[in-house]
Amino acid sequence: MNNQEITDNAPDGATHYDCCEYMRHVHNGNWEYWSKASGWEETVPEDDTRSLADIKRIVELEKIALELVSIIENYHDSAYCDVFDYDELQAAKQALQEPKP
Repeated sequence: MNNQEITDNAPDGATHYDCCEYMRHVHNGNWEYWSKASGWEETVPEDDTRSLADIKRIVELEKIALELVSIIENYHDSAYCDVFDYDELQAAKQALQEPKP
């Protein structure tokens, strides 16, 4: 799933995402993961656990960056945008549109 799909599919109460499952931090340092079959179950987080709040912010920033790239592209031929390299803009646009693991 990409970052947008991770945020779109998060169950209520989830605070983190770990590779392929949603998790939440509960009291006393305990963690739970989401199971569609049985709901929240106790677990131990892996090292690559990511905060859903951070993922949501990344999605927002990627959208803003893509909008900025599009604005710059629209004015690329004007005298105001000589400082931007068109190939670099295209590379940035492609990177922003690629799915993120």
